[in-house]
Order: sequence, then C-alpha cells, then structure tokens
Amino acid sequence: MAFGWFVAFLVLLAAYASQRTRGGWIDELGLQNPPYMLAHFGKLTYSSYMAGWFFNQPVITHPPIHTFLIGTLLRLGMGIYYAEATPTVLLFLLGIVFVVRSAFPDAVKLGLLFSVGYLVSAGNALPWTELFGTRPEGSIHAAWLCGLVLLESGRLAGWHRPSLAAGACFLTWASGLHYYAAFAFLGVAVYAVWAVASLGWKRARPPLVALCLGGCLFGIPYAVLYLLPYWKDIQVAIGVTPGQGVLRASIQWHAAEYRAWAASTDYLSLVRRAMGWQVPLLVYSTAILAAVRWTRGLALAALPLQLFLYLFAYHKLSQYLIHEAALFAAAVAIGVAVVAMWAAARLPAAARPFALPLVAVAFGVYLAAGSPMLQAARLSVEPRIHEAEVARAASREILGPDARVGGDSGQWYASGAAHWYNTQADIQIGLLWYDRRTYASNLDALVDCPNRCVGPAGDSVTGWFADGTLQMRGFYLGESNEQLQFVLLSLAPPAQLVGYASHDGQLYRFQQEAGGSYEAIAAVCPVSAESGLEDWGWSRDWPGTFSTVLRISETSPEAHRKLVVLVAPRAIAEPASWMSRACRTVSRTPGTLLLADRKGMVDKLRRTDPPMHFYRSIDEVPGYRGVGLPEAAMPPQGTVRLDNVIDVPSTEAINGARLDAAPARRLTTLPHMGGYYGSIPLRHAATVDGPCWVQLRFRVLRGRVGFAVATAGQAFLAHTPGIAASPDPQTIALRVASLQTASQILILNQSEVGAQVEILDGAILLAH
Repeated sequence: MAFGWFVAFLVLLAAYASQRTRGGWIDELGLQNPPYMLAHFGKLTYSSYMAGWFFNQPVITHPPIHTFLIGTLLRLGMGIYYAEATPTVLLFLLGIVFVVRSAFPDAVKLGLLFSVGYLVSAGNALPWTELFGTRPEGSIHAAWLCGLVLLESGRLAGWHRPSLAAGACFLTWASGLHYYAAFAFLGVAVYAVWAVASLGWKRARPPLVALCLGGCLFGIPYAVLYLLPYWKDIQVAIGVTPGQGVLRASIQWHAAEYRAWAASTDYLSLVRRAMGWQVPLLVYSTAILAAVRWTRGLALAALPLQLFLYLFAYHKLSQYLIHEAALFAAAVAIGVAVVAMWAAARLPAAARPFALPLVAVAFGVYLAAGSPMLQAARLSVEPRIHEAEVARAASREILGPDARVGGDSGQWYASGAAHWYNTQADIQIGLLWYDRRTYASNLDALVDCPNRCVGPAGDSVTGWFADGTLQMRGFYLGESNEQLQFVLLSLAPPAQLVGYASHDGQLYRFQQEAGGSYEAIAAVCPVSAESGLEDWGWSRDWPGTFSTVLRISETSPEAHRKLVVLVAPRAIAEPASWMSRACRTVSRTPGTLLLADRKGMVDKLRRTDPPMHFYRSIDEVPGYRGVGLPEAAMPPQGTVRLDNVIDVPSTEAINGARLDAAPARRLTTLPHMGGYYGSIPLRHAATVDGPCWVQLRFRVLRGRVGFAVATAGQAFLAHTPGIAASPDPQTIALRVASLQTASQILILNQSEVGAQVEILDGAILLAH
C-alpha cells in the first residue's frame, strides 16, 4: 500500500509538476488541434493537418478516443496543460488501485507497481516521448496495464467475473487508442482458452460471457461509431505510412530503435543494457513472467501487442517501445521480489516480515535516484501554463490580433494566427505551382518547423529566408519542445524587430534598438564539430544565449548547411564569434533584452483570443490574390506555336464532372483529390517529333486543377502540380519529351474540394 502511494505520487509529479511544461515533438503540438476544435466548435476534426486531409472528419491519423477526452476536458474549462495529462493520469491511478487490490501476492504487486514508477520517473528522458501529452502512448500503456492486471487477477481469484469483464474492456480500450495497438485485445482470447481448458465448456460459460461482454462494452461502440463509417479513410491514413506489414523491415527498424535507446540516457540503464544485446525485450519478459505461476496468463496476454509491434509495424516511433520497456522492468522487478520472498521464507521467523518492505524501499530508492523527472519537478500552488500558450501570446504581440499565418502542423497554435493555413503540401511536398513572393503576399507571416518536420523535405520557407526572399518578422525561442523554437517570416521586415525567448520558466522580450547590448543574428552555417552545431541542433550549451537551428531546403545550393538564429549578449564571444568567421550572415539586429510578464500575457490571451479560422486551400484565406506561377510553368521564349493539335472545342467532361459551354468552357469537378474529370483530344500528335511544350490557357475559379498529357490508356507522359485559383486567366506550358503516344490531355482535380476551371485555349510550342 505504501509503495502504491509512492508510485501514485510519482505519476502526479510527472503529469502536473514538470518545470519544462511539455516535451515530445511535433505531434504533441499538432494533435492539440482536434481537442481545440472540439472545445471551440463542438467537432473533433484535425483542421490544421496538412493538405486538408480529413479536414471535416473525426481524427483519422490516430483513433480519436484520447483526443476526444482531452477536448472534453477543455470544453469543461480545464487548461491544455492539465487537460492533455488527465486521461492518462486517471488510467495510471486506476491501474495502481487495481494492482494493490488484486489477487497477486505482494511480491508481484511490488513488481507491477515498480514498472509504472520506472516509466514515469524517466519522464522526458525517453526519446521524443511525453507520456502525458496529446499522443496516446501513455494512455495505451495505462489501459493495457489495467486490462492485464484485471484479467490475471480475475483468473487467480477463481475466474472472478467482474474482474474478467473489466479487464477485457480495458484491453479492448487499449486496442482502440492507436492502430499499432489494434491487436492488444487478442489477449482476452488467452483467458477464454484458459477458462475452457481448466474448467470445461459448461463451467467456463460464465467467465466466457463476462469476457465477451467486457470487450463488447467498448468494442461495439468503437466499431459502429468509428471503424465502420470511416474505414476507407482509416485505410488511407494507414496507407500513407510507409511499409506496413513488411516483416524484415519491421525487425530491422526495431533493432535500430534499440540501438538509439541503448545510446541514450544513463537513467534507463536497466532497459538500455538489455536493448544493447539486440534480443527483443518480449523474450525476457515473457520468459520471466511465465516462470512465475501468478503471472503466466499475463505473460501470454501481453504478447499480441508486443508481437505485432515487433514483426509488422514497419513505421515505428521511439515512443512505441515504452510498453515492452515497462513490461521488462516489471518482469525483472517481479523476479527480484519473488526471489526475495523465497529467500525470506528460509530466514528466522522474526526477520521474514522485513524482507518485502526492504525490497520496496530498494525499489523506491532506485526510482528516485537520478530521476530526470524528479529533478525537473517543482511543487507550486500556481497553475501550470502550457508553453504553447506562452508562444501564442508572444506571437500575437508580434503579429497583432488578426494575423494570417501559414506553416506546418506543429506551429498552428503557437504562431499566433487568427487565420491559419497549413502550407506543408504546397511548399514542402510540392503539390502546387507558385511564385514564392506572390504566394507569401497572401499571408502576414510564414513559419517553418525547426530542423525537420514529418514528411518529405522539399522546399522550405527557411530557404526563402536564407536567399533573401523573406525577412525576419519576429521569433519565439522556447525551452520545452524544439517545435516551439521558430521564426516568423514575411516579405517586408518590421519597423522594429521584436522576439521572445523563454528559459527556466522566465519569459524575455528582445526588441530592436540601436546600440543595444544584445544582438539577434541569423546566419547560414556549416555543420561543425568545433562549434557543436549538428544536423539536429546545438550539442553544446551556450549559457546566456537563445537559439534555434532551422533546416534549409534540399533544393537550395546551401542544402547541407543550417540556418541558425541566435540571440546573445554582445559581451559574450561565443558562438557569435564562430558564426562571424564560419557562416554567411543573413541579418544582424542590435537590441535589448527585457523581462516579460509571462502570466499577464497568457491571461490577456485567454481573455481576448477568439476561436481561430482554418482553411483547406490558400485561395480561401481572406485577402487572397493568387499565387502566380514559377518560371518552370512559363511559356519559353523562341518557340513556334502549333494550333492544330489540341482540340479545345471537343473537350469532354468525364467521371461525373459537368461541362458548361457558355460563356466559356467551364468544367466543374467532383471533390476527389487526383480524379480525372476532363479530356481534351489531341489530333495527329504523332506528327510532332521530339520535345515540345503543351500550352493551355485557363482560369481556375475554385479549388485547384492540374493537367496531364496522357496516352489512350490514361498513362501519364507528363503532368503539372496543382494550379490554384486566380483572379485572371493564366497560361501554363508543360514540357513533354515526345507526343508520339499521346492521345489526350486530362484535367485533374488537385484538391480535396471540387474545382472549377474555364478552359480558354491550347497549343503546342516547338523550339526553332
């Protein structure tokens, strides 16, 4: 009981008393959007997600259970810092209660409680992991633990039906929190088979009914309300994750994650050493737990989640390993405690009662000694503030109350936007043709994610800053999550540069002033062991300075260098001196650094910040003026026009689209990304010998379209990216290596909404 209270205290400290408010990575900030939408609009959608995918649907990227609970707490008035932690906290506390009240002997109880303490004491020392954030791994583990404990305890208590039903419900709940945990519920089958084998069919009927009812209590609503109606969308979400189900790749990735953990913090030495041997942890934990007669069912029921993750989940994030790591810690602790109990039975009678209390004390000392979570925790009566709120308050001070901002999913809230558009599909993935300056003119600021974001690394606004297209508008250099170290960029520099930085809970304001004692320096720098500048950021600590490291796009000549933004006192030589010698300076701004009222700014934000507006396409953003076209889309100089090949008057609508002939040929597509909705015949295309350009003149009225030169079988010979709506007609030239096999031009819808385009003219351009 005492050790259970101790572990519960660790859970509460890890969840609610962390000095560094929230760690994790981009998902911790991006997945705050669905709870925000539920709290403000009553709909659990992911409107800040890239490319407008699943814009008006429930969360599909992960199952929506965890974010729904967080959003419900936000809707009830709880702050985001507490709301995102509380569902996991409650599950862990329930797990502790279930362990303490279970039918296990005390030695097993101590081991199971130790596993919870081991997990939460590590805190953010686990790579990229935040157990009490918006990602569901912490909740998955807590629900999984509850289910395993209740099922095994129910078996030991003579097939206690309420325990079996509750355990089946929790194990099924864990399956519904993320796709990689989908088969955790199969652990229920272990107890169904065991009941029949040990009791016979007739006596096993009540336990089987209890197991079935418990699983169905969660499973049926989950299937009816989520899986069945959104099955196709779920398949799309899983399909864009590379390599699912590839056995060899999954095992190799697991080994790579083991190597990463083995090289990380010393606090996890128990797990790190075992991972360094490159044998799956489930081998050790299953063997130990199966050897202890009170945990044999638990050992088998825990296998479905672990085996699927090891063998079939090629897309493996580091935080997925917490389940096997914690179960391994439980197995080792149970083994130690059971051996201690066995040894105590051979001691004098007076000494026996002290054996397990001493084991509990040893476990407690092990958990507390060197715990990074305990080192960071601070008890305070002041309510905690999530740093994303601080960043948003700072950004709104920089940009004003009605800013239009574009960026990636991690900065949707922190950017201070009143109107938000996710630019990742346009810029990073390259699904849109645009002119950089014209594109940026539609937004008051653009923000790029530090280092690298999820997804392919194409173009980036950091590259636009590096080459002078954009200027620094402001910055926020945070301390809890690398994605809260960002720079706001715009076409024109501000009259006075203002930025904010945070350290040890104190917020600072940098403001441009001639002769100030600080400098804000932006420079393109090489990766350097001398300076400690690595691919991911600084490996050295520079006291008294604030900085962020941004990744330059791969399309830039400086792609292998980093853009560093540093705020430092002029009196401190490094790393500014090294940057002056080794880097190309982009901007250098003198200024002063003042204390800022962190709490006052957040209080003002909460009073005055109206709900944000989200847009699926940039042409929906207020004040949209078109995005122009890149040079690659422009008709080349010195060509001869050939008018008798593209038969624009014979354009046809296909696949359910509508074509109106007057006043112009206006094609209206269906709202399916990538669908073919118009066909323009090519006449005598085989007579065009060699490379040429297919030129179309049209005006996109709504959504986005693209076009492709295709064969009769609709195989593409060349195609454009998306072309956005424009106030005026545009002329686009697409280079084609040969028209020998071409028979048509297909008009494609390139957005998640229906598009409308007027097709005005077409011609072939030939070089002289």
